[in-house]
Amino acid sequence: MVKKKEERGKKKEGIRIRQRLSSFFFILSSLFLFLFSIKIAHAQPIPRAVLAGYALNSEPLPLRDSVPLFEKQAAQSEGSRKSPFLAAGLSAIVPGLGEYYCGEQIWRGMIFTGLEIGLWAEYFHYNARGADSTAAFRSFSDAHFSTCRYVSHMDSILTSDTSRARAAHNYLADCRDSASIHRAEAYLDSLSNYGTDPTIKDFGHRLILNDPQQYYEMISKYVQYIPGWDQIGNWNAASDMRDRMNFQYGVAQGMIWGVIINHILSAVDAALLANDHNSKLRLHGDLILKPYPNGSLGYVPTANMQLTF
Repeated sequence: MVKKKEERGKKKEGIRIRQRLSSFFFILSSLFLFLFSIKIAHAQPIPRAVLAGYALNSEPLPLRDSVPLFEKQAAQSEGSRKSPFLAAGLSAIVPGLGEYYCGEQIWRGMIFTGLEIGLWAEYFHYNARGADSTAAFRSFSDAHFSTCRYVSHMDSILTSDTSRARAAHNYLADCRDSASIHRAEAYLDSLSNYGTDPTIKDFGHRLILNDPQQYYEMISKYVQYIPGWDQIGNWNAASDMRDRMNFQYGVAQGMIWGVIINHILSAVDAALLANDHNSKLRLHGDLILKPYPNGSLGYVPTANMQLTF
């Protein structure tokens, strides 16, 4: 019954995680669409005369001989140039900062900054949940596992066979002394490994009392320590609690890797953006009013490219 409850709890935990990830990506997508809509809202509208020229393709209103479509100016002076190394360094420290320094396509920097905030928020969230799960797991283990119960189990095995009782007396353990516990475990392990007593098995591990992380993991992971629990159902429950705790810490660790990748990508993007800003290539596009062979007038798209040496 305890096992089934823990499995249901684990499934609910997975559902909550998927819902949280879906919400995170929905917010990120909404932010991108919002920034894209702002970019469109600030775009220069095409004059109605141009639209009429495209639609009718004959006798458009000749308000202008040419209508500018796009223009990318080359950097005019050394003062307007941006350092790709500085841009990359700024974004490596704070994602998005290098993009803000370049002063172009700010929305790219906002995406990296938003990701940084989201990743750190999720890291602290799952790290805190892992800490809460750790406290609950250790408290549960202390309530249901006893080192002295485990030692008594080993002592009963050592003294159960009268043919080795005299030798076994030297290996009886004290539940407060790690060295004596290790000595008893090693002796029982040797009896199993060399076939002296095939009924003895599962003594290949050594209980560590002075390292809490190792201690709690071992008693809830290896069947060797089941005799130290008040019942096997509680050992199963503790094992599930340990898995949940490790999963939450694993998600938090994944967020840290996400932060590192975000810094690297933002630095590369900022360097490319600065390089593009410093480009010596000048592009210019127009719609030029020209006559067609049939005598009608229409706008013809043109593009000019100039490379400065």
